[in-house]
Amino acid sequence: MSKTIVVTGGAGGICSDICRGLATDGVNVVVADYAKEAAEKVAAEIRDNKGAAIAVKVDVGDPESVAEMMRQAIAKYGQIDYAFCGAGIMDRIPVIDMPEEVWDRLMRINLKGVFLCAQAAARHMMPRKEGRILSIASGRGVAGAPRSAHYAASKAGVIAFQPNRSRLNWRPTISRSTASAPAPPTRRCRESVIPRNSFKSAKKFHR
Repeated sequence: MSKTIVVTGGAGGICSDICRGLATDGVNVVVADYAKEAAEKVAAEIRDNKGAAIAVKVDVGDPESVAEMMRQAIAKYGQIDYAFCGAGIMDRIPVIDMPEEVWDRLMRINLKGVFLCAQAAARHMMPRKEGRILSIASGRGVAGAPRSAHYAASKAGVIAFQPNRSRLNWRPTISRSTASAPAPPTRRCRESVIPRNSFKSAKKFHR
C-alpha cells in the first residue's frame, strides 16, 4: 500500500517541489493550500506525470478547515502516514512600524498553523502508533531576521514546538517529529550567519 503525505503550503515554493518529488517516489500527495487554484495545478501536474495527488483548500489557522483537510485526505487515500506543515508567510517591516494585525496574521499561519495541523495529524496517527510529522523551521528562528522579527519569532516557536525535543508531548506513539531549516533554493546557507552545529540534527524528512 502506498504511503500518503499531506503537505500544507503545497501550491508553491519549496513545498510544491516536495509534492512533486514524493509523488515521483510513489507517495500519494495531498496538495493543501489556501490558494486552491494553484494547488489544483500542482496536483494536475503530478497526475499528468503518472503520480497520485489531490488538491485541498485549507486555512491552516482555522481548526475546522484543518479537520476538513484531514477528512478529505483520509476519504481519498484511507490514512495519512506523513504530515508536512509547510504553510508560511514572510513580510518585512520594522517592529516599531508593525501593526498588531500584521503580527497576528503571520503567527496565525506560521505557528498556530503548525500546531493545528500537527495536532490533527497526531490524532489520526496515534491509534495506529505510526506516522511522521514534519515542518519547516528557519535559521532565522535562531539568528533573527532584519525587519522580520515576527517571522523569526514564529520560526523560533516552530523549533521549540517540535515534539522530537520532548517526545512525552506526543506520547511514545509518533515515530518521528522533525523541523528542518532549509537553505533558500538559490543559495547556500552562510555559516557566518547560521552556525553549522545548528543543523546537526536535521534529517531528510522522507527517510
